[in-house]
Amino acid sequence: MNPYRSRVLVCLRHRAALAFVLGCGVTLGLVACGDSGPKKAEPAKLGFRNERPDRRLIPEGESKIRTIVGEELEKLPGEAGKYARKEKAEQEARRQSQGWIRPVDRDFGERPSGQKLVAKFALRNPTKKTHVLRNITSSCSCQKIIVRVGDKEFVIPKAGHDPIPVPPGATGSIEAHLSTEGRSGIIFTEVLVETSDPLVPSVRLAIRVTSVAPFIIERDGDRTNSIDLGLMTQRSKKTFEFNVRSRDGKPFRVVKHSVPPVGMKLDSEPVDDSHTRWTVHGQLGPDLGEHGVGGTVTFTTDRKEGFELNVFALVMPAIRIEPATLAFGVVPRKKGGRKTLRLSMVDKGQTFEVDHVEIVDAAKPRTAGGKAADASSIETKVVNAPDKKSATIELVAPSGLERGHFGFAVKIWFKGKEYEPRTVQVFGHVR
Repeated sequence: MNPYRSRVLVCLRHRAALAFVLGCGVTLGLVACGDSGPKKAEPAKLGFRNERPDRRLIPEGESKIRTIVGEELEKLPGEAGKYARKEKAEQEARRQSQGWIRPVDRDFGERPSGQKLVAKFALRNPTKKTHVLRNITSSCSCQKIIVRVGDKEFVIPKAGHDPIPVPPGATGSIEAHLSTEGRSGIIFTEVLVETSDPLVPSVRLAIRVTSVAPFIIERDGDRTNSIDLGLMTQRSKKTFEFNVRSRDGKPFRVVKHSVPPVGMKLDSEPVDDSHTRWTVHGQLGPDLGEHGVGGTVTFTTDRKEGFELNVFALVMPAIRIEPATLAFGVVPRKKGGRKTLRLSMVDKGQTFEVDHVEIVDAAKPRTAGGKAADASSIETKVVNAPDKKSATIELVAPSGLERGHFGFAVKIWFKGKEYEPRTVQVFGHVR
């Protein structure tokens, strides 16, 4: 066997082993190959958790996950960036100067949402022989492509098509159909036309449109399509209002709106007799459910188009309980332990008093010796603040409880019928 070939194979094997080791994150001592035979190389320092700190390459606390970060070649410094920028400029110049399709770019500017648009490009075979359009593809924003050559029309399906012959000097058009329905902001789509002309194998067509709403919603002088009312309590209420105007400045009427979310009321009125601006007044609350409330309201106008707004808020219970789940932790069997629940009024305009507390839903505990820690022996002590804005509930685990895990719920009852009972889960371990 050729000795040089043998050395190459060994090196390739070591290279594969290195790639495997780098992927697994292990420190490895490599063998270097050369004409003088194998040599002991220095251990590779990969910078993982099992390394010595003085050999760490990845700083402590930073992620060990390898991330591939892409870079735009045109933005690179030096010769690489210079070459990429030059190549891109030459490609664009060739795209603009080819004689098959004109223009190659179409910008519709701002168009109201819901419009259907047609971008039309002139097609011509500038050569002295028949060529074919091999394939025409488009991005998702394009709904349909129609090619016309002379008096023939071809509707291009998404799944591909047969080659379309274009005789020498023949003219026609390529139409790209797109819609702004349900879209907002910049819509960019491309159509790639592949030809059999070796000098112009493909032409990229670019279409751009900015879809804008036919109505502009403003609140406190800023444009918006949503209103965040922030934190609320179940019994609080907040009012809001916003103005809406037509983008084209023409008059309109707000005819109706969709059913508003639970707890929301809405009404609208024109700002003046011109009916080009309307004000919508709204109120959210009281009697709200917990967590997130609100939603999207759609307004219908006497035009074909309407507008919609999202109003939302985060509803907290009227009474805050901390902690929401109580971890008793480890309770020494000989000493027992104690923990405190703190209750406070979220809405400063209201008051409450704790009436009594129950221990409920005591889970059957898991124990090492087969005996259960008796949750029913947990003692409770309620202290209401004089201003009726806060309260504390002390939970006492007496000494002498059986060893093992315990879990139960504390059900808190309030005086009067204004507030529903609240429940807090408690768990711990007697040792």
